[in-house]
Amino acid sequence: MKISDDHYRLLADKLNETITKNPAAATEYQAAGLSPKRLRWDFLWSSKIKIGDSMGMGPDPHYKGTTFIPIYDYANDDHIDTALRKICSEAGCEYGAAKDASMVPKLAVVEGKQFLPTGSSLAELVYKSGITDEPEARRVCVITANNKIYCDQDMVALLQANERSGYIEDVLGNQHEISYNGANLEIDDYHDFAAKHSTYVAKVYSVSVRDTDDEHGEALGEPDFETDTYDFDSIRSHALNVGISEYNSSTLYSTDPSGTRDHYEKGIDVYHYMDIESVNGLPATHEQIAALGTALKISPSYDMRLQGAESQNKLRLG
Repeated sequence: MKISDDHYRLLADKLNETITKNPAAATEYQAAGLSPKRLRWDFLWSSKIKIGDSMGMGPDPHYKGTTFIPIYDYANDDHIDTALRKICSEAGCEYGAAKDASMVPKLAVVEGKQFLPTGSSLAELVYKSGITDEPEARRVCVITANNKIYCDQDMVALLQANERSGYIEDVLGNQHEISYNGANLEIDDYHDFAAKHSTYVAKVYSVSVRDTDDEHGEALGEPDFETDTYDFDSIRSHALNVGISEYNSSTLYSTDPSGTRDHYEKGIDVYHYMDIESVNGLPATHEQIAALGTALKISPSYDMRLQGAESQNKLRLG
C-alpha cells in the first residue's frame, strides 16, 4: 500500500469514529443505489480530514478542528481509495470496502432484522402496472424513522412519472400507500406501517378473579408470566383469541370476561394482559404502543383518551 503508516493511522482513527457514528450508512447508501466508493469517500469528508500537499494545498485556517494530511506529496486518489477500502474492511463495513456494488450481496428484507440501529427500516418498494395493477418491479428501500423513503434513482424516477403507481410492502406482506410530499416520497400512514412492520418482545399473563361481595373480587393464585418475541400478526391472533380490547401506555388487555364458560359456571373472571417491553430491540414508547393499538383496532384506555383530549386542547389553546 502506497500510503505511509503514519498517514494511514491518522485516516483510520478519524474514519473509524465516523463509521461508528453512522452504523446504518452502508445500508442506506446501498438501498439508494450509491456506490461503495461514494460511501467511503463521504466517510472521509465527514471525518474532518483535509487531503492536500505541502506546496499549494495546505491547511485551511477557516476549518478549525480539521486534520490536514499531505498525502498528495507522494500518492494519488487511487492510492487513497485503496487505504479507505482497507479501513472500511477492518471496521466491518463490507459495502464501503467493496470495489463496486456487485461485490456485495443484495439487500433483503428479513423478518426480525428489518430495522437498522438508527431506527430506519428495510422494506420493499413496489411499482405496479397501470393496466393490470400487478407488480412490475420491486426494490428494497430504506424508510427512515421520520418517514422518508430512499431507493435507487431508477425506481424513484419510475414512480415520479407514474403517480399513485406504487406502494410499500412490509415484512408481513401488507401494502401501504405512498405519495410525494414535496420532493420526498413518504408512506401515507407511517404509524400503521411501523406497527405492522415491527418486532415486539411482550410479557403475556392472565389474572383469574372469583366474584365475591368484595368490590375487586378474590384473586385466584399468582399469574404465570411468559415473555416471547412476536410479530404483528401473532399479536393480533393472540388478542383475538383472548378478547384483548383496550390498551394503555404499556399494556394491551382484556376488559370483558363475561363470554367465557368459567364466568357462567364458576363465577370466575379471567383477564388477559400483554405488556409490550420492547419494539425492534429498544424500549417501547407510548407512541409505538398507541400505533400498535390503533392498528389492532382496539380502544385506548380512559386515561389515554383523557391525555389525548388534553393534548388537543393545548394545541387549540396554543
